[in-house]
Amino acid sequence: MTAKSRITLGLEKDHHYDASAMVGANNYKCKPYMIIPRRTKVWGNNPTKTCIEKNGFRHWDIVKAKHKRLGIVLGSVRSLKEKCITLRTSFDNNFQVSYSKTNLLWRPAGLAYCLI
Repeated sequence: MTAKSRITLGLEKDHHYDASAMVGANNYKCKPYMIIPRRTKVWGNNPTKTCIEKNGFRHWDIVKAKHKRLGIVLGSVRSLKEKCITLRTSFDNNFQVSYSKTNLLWRPAGLAYCLI
């Protein structure tokens, strides 16, 4: 069923195109993303993962931040440092922004969504 729908629509063989063809979605040229389980265990011998929450933010939170040159930036929290947050974004895996210029959009419960 999937292959027939995908071939009829002229899409190449890929997991996200198969899923779009199965449900009959209209937007086939979307960016694929990966859903992964969010790790919550803090290892005792890892000193970098001792901070669970800082200034109302946690790891894997989806945030919106204002940046001087780039404008509005969306990303997920990678690390919580003393003066800034490091974000995973579509253009940089270690993008630093200030706490005061960042707003929480969504806190994932058990799964995290990452762009491929």
